[in-house]
This record gives sequence, structure tokens and C-alpha cells, in this order.
Amino acid sequence: MYLKKDTKDEANYKRLHNRYSSPNEAQPYALVTGGSEGIGKEFALELARSGFNLLLVSRSQEKLDKTKKTILEQSPQIAVETATFDFSNFNPEQVKDLYKNLVIDQSRNLRILLNNVGVLGSKRLLEEDPQMLQNMIVVNIFAQTFMTKYYHLYIKERDSKLPYNLSAEAERKRYGEIHLSSFISERSSELRYIDYEIVKPSLVKTYMTGFKEHWRAVDPYEVPYGVFRALGQQREAYGAFKHICWGTITKYEPHPVRVQRLQYDGRQKN
Repeated sequence: MYLKKDTKDEANYKRLHNRYSSPNEAQPYALVTGGSEGIGKEFALELARSGFNLLLVSRSQEKLDKTKKTILEQSPQIAVETATFDFSNFNPEQVKDLYKNLVIDQSRNLRILLNNVGVLGSKRLLEEDPQMLQNMIVVNIFAQTFMTKYYHLYIKERDSKLPYNLSAEAERKRYGEIHLSSFISERSSELRYIDYEIVKPSLVKTYMTGFKEHWRAVDPYEVPYGVFRALGQQREAYGAFKHICWGTITKYEPHPVRVQRLQYDGRQKN
């Protein structure tokens, strides 16, 4: 077992380890995009406590190095590899090469993809800078689409090489896939053994949100535990307890009320 000793009896950590690893395979890896700060960093720390080796991908090597140091200080039993990648300026072949260099060529047992990287504009649509709008489309849609595509291809090719008598075991030991966006359909792949989850956090105090103070805002460390607790059991998750409450309330609000609330929120932007 690769669990950190002081967390091995925690139900969430043990469940993740049992669901996504096997004693017949190498220690599992999780790939986290935008994993150098904010929610991504907290996701990485939580996965490390669960015994997952980490592949962290972000734009700044300096931030990646700092995060790697923090993770290894807390969970020295795991391995952390980093790679720089600019998700606002790439082509699909570069994503394919990223998987090849980080995962395939190293024969790593990748079990969880966490599509965390994202960009958020601070102004209303008509006032937002065109370059920011383009970055939002490229990072929030294109990047997640191609990261997911090549993850699915990796899984399909990897499992096709397993001996026939291990096929049943391969399906029982599942793969995880988490998106901080809801545009990718769970039906986008024919692979039945992927646990697919969309994360819908409300306001989180990070650099991307300007560390905004609000009654609904939570710290990044409050999000991951609830997300991983739901992985493999729910298709959607809000993460932090405060966001679970808010998401449940807004899920059932009448449409006219929702429209008025969103218009009000929009007017609050600079």
C-alpha cells in the first residue's frame, strides 16, 4: 500500500486507493493540469495523501517546483513529476506529445486525469478584452477536450494489451476523470470503466478570482475532499460544504429568479 501512514485509515483515501490501484500493477499516477497553485495544488496534495504519484502540468516551472517541494514534504512516499505547458497556446499534436513523454514512454500507470486548468475573465462580455475571451475558449474548452481525448486513447490502448485473463480485473480497477467544466459529455467515450465527474464549485479564493472575499467564497483546501468523496459515486460535485448547500438551493430555484440573480451578478463585475 502506498497510503501515507497517518491517513491510511481515512475512508476517503482508502476508497480512492482501492478503486484506482491494484497490487498487480505499478503505483498509480494522477495527472493534474493547472496543478501549481489554487485548487489544482490542493487537488494534488489530496491525491498525494491517497498514495498517488503525481504528474503536474502548468505554465510556470518556478511555481511547479515550489508545489512539488510542498507535496514531497507532506507525502515523501510518492513521486512527483512536472512539465511546463502553455494551455493558452498549443496544438493537438503537442498534447499528444505531452502524454507520450510523461506517461507512455515512461510506462506509467495513469489512473486519474484532473482537468483543472482554466481561465476566468473579470469583466462583462462587451467590455472584456478580446485576447482574454480567446484564452478562455482555448484553455477552458480546447485544452480539456484534447487532454480528455488522449487520456481515453491511452486507456484504450493500454487495456487492449492486457492478457485476456486480466481483462475482468482491468475493468474492476477503474479510471477517474474529473472536469472543472461541464461541456464534455460523459458519453464522449465508449469506455465503460471511467468514473466521470463534473465539478461545479462556486466562488473560491484564488489568484484567478482575485482572492475575492464573499459569504459564498471558500479557501482552495476546502474543495478537494468533497470532490474525491463523490468520484465514482456521483456525476456532479460541488466540493466544499458551503458550495454543496448553495448548489442544492440554486438547482431548484425558479427560472425567472435564476435569470434575475445572474443579471445582478453580471452587473457587479467591473
